[in-house]
Amino acid sequence: MNTQDNFITAVNEAKHYISNHQFLTDEQRVLVEGEIIQFLTCCYIKQVKAEKKEESFEDTFKNHMEIISRLGS
Repeated sequence: MNTQDNFITAVNEAKHYISNHQFLTDEQRVLVEGEIIQFLTCCYIKQVKAEKKEESFEDTFKNHMEIISRLGS
């Protein structure tokens, strides 16, 4: 698994975990999910930078759009 796959898996697992907690209101669930996704996104960015992954803007944009499309699954 690469960094991108790990990121997508972590986000989807967090979303699944949050959705299983019925004691959270919808508003709380959205807020917690947003905070977790923001944290995981920061981790992903730091990991990519640590790997010194050199990509063109087009490749980076394409990869980010792929990630966004896979988050809903």
